[in-house]
Amino acid sequence: MDMSEIPVLASTGDNPGARRVLPVRHEVMWRDGSSLQMHPVMVCGVVQPGLRAVLDPATGAALLVDLCRVVPQLRLELAQAAERDRVGLVFYSLRCTFKTAAECLQRVAQAAEGRWVHRDGQLQWTPLEAAC
Repeated sequence: MDMSEIPVLASTGDNPGARRVLPVRHEVMWRDGSSLQMHPVMVCGVVQPGLRAVLDPATGAALLVDLCRVVPQLRLELAQAAERDRVGLVFYSLRCTFKTAAECLQRVAQAAEGRWVHRDGQLQWTPLEAAC
C-alpha cells in the first residue's frame, strides 16, 4: 500500500520519517470517571508501539508523545508483547501509574515532542522541547 493511501488525521510533515496520526481512537478511563483519548502514530508506514497523539480536552490540542518516556517500564513490556496485546498493556500501565487522567495528562505534556493545534481552520504542528 502506498503511504498516500493510508488515512491520517495529522502529520509532522511530508517527509518519509514524518509522524502520522491514525484515525483509530482509543480511550483510557480511570476509576474516578476521567478519561483521555489517544490515537496511534505511524512512522515510515509502521505503527509505533509507544507513540501516541494524546488529546488535551482543555485546549483541544493533540500532544505527540512516546508513552515509554511517561512510563519507562513500557518500553520493554511493549517490545515483548504480541501486537494484539499492546493497546491493553498501554491502558493498564497508564491506569496503574496515574490516579487520574489529569495526572497522566500533566506528565504527557512534560514529555511531549510536539503538538497539533487548530489555527485558521487547519491543524498546525509545533515541535516542543521535551522536558525529560
